[in-house]
Amino acid sequence: MMWDDAQVDEWRSFLGKYGVSGKMQTMKIGHLSEGQKSRLVFAMMCMGKPNMLLLDEPTNHLDIEAIDALAAALKVYKGGLVLVSHDFRLIDQVAEEIWVCDKKKVSCVCALLFHRLFPELKESRSRETALSKTDVMILRLPHAP
Repeated sequence: MMWDDAQVDEWRSFLGKYGVSGKMQTMKIGHLSEGQKSRLVFAMMCMGKPNMLLLDEPTNHLDIEAIDALAAALKVYKGGLVLVSHDFRLIDQVAEEIWVCDKKKVSCVCALLFHRLFPELKESRSRETALSKTDVMILRLPHAP
């Protein structure tokens, strides 16, 4: 199947929004890193314009650049989102409402107050250890059209 230049530019632009850019767009998938493959899969998921995304630990196998690309894509995503993560890099960038599951209790925490209520997570060295014992769920309802 042959595509004209306008169609190719449209696809390249779409993939670029998810951090798949430059020569990465023409590489064989088998030559991509795990993080690059994850970006491609997320772009493919969003092509179908889903109303809701359910993501469980989406940052596994992602490098920092890929986590930032995922966060940027989630920020502009218009649908609903349920995200379970222990990754502070992602949580800090996308959270509007946070549900913390800890010690058999679930509590809703404003994203702005999260660090005040969990000061032990402020130090970057203790973040992974503390969060490995605590599930953090982010919930966002779809934006109104």
